[in-house]
Amino acid sequence: MLTVENNTPMQHPDGGNLTEIVEQGRAAYRMPFPRPFVEAAEQTVNAGWALAQGLRRNGFSVTYRID
Repeated sequence: MLTVENNTPMQHPDGGNLTEIVEQGRAAYRMPFPRPFVEAAEQTVNAGWALAQGLRRNGFSVTYRID
């Protein structure tokens, strides 16, 4: 299982970071609405990894990569 963590450095002198700004939306940063992506990224990668593992267990040769 993959866990996605927010470890981006601070992006602004007031201490805000880019991930929080995008996830929560902040009009002051011209991000007027939330655009959550961390959970969706975790689910997508975990689903793809699980599929690749299942195919390998059934004898398929699989190269898994994220596009």
